[in-house]
Amino acid sequence: MNASGVVVGLATRPDDEADVFRYQNGSVTFLKPPPGDWHVYPTPAINAAGDIVVNAEPRHSSGGSGSIAFYWPAGSDTAVVL
Repeated sequence: MNASGVVVGLATRPDDEADVFRYQNGSVTFLKPPPGDWHVYPTPAINAAGDIVVNAEPRHSSGGSGSIAFYWPAGSDTAVVL
């Protein structure tokens, strides 16, 4: 959670993968990753401005193989790859 009360986290789907969400002003928004089949980990982080980042790797990789970072600028629900 940042100083403005915006919370980010992971919500587990029935297939045991997780989606990044933002909770702000009483509403939950699920944030869109870039195209592909991704596994996000370990937890997203948010800064004071509301920018969100999280690590990701191709879904069937492990140990950080092919790892990248996703970035959602404050207020955006579509990720940029860093």
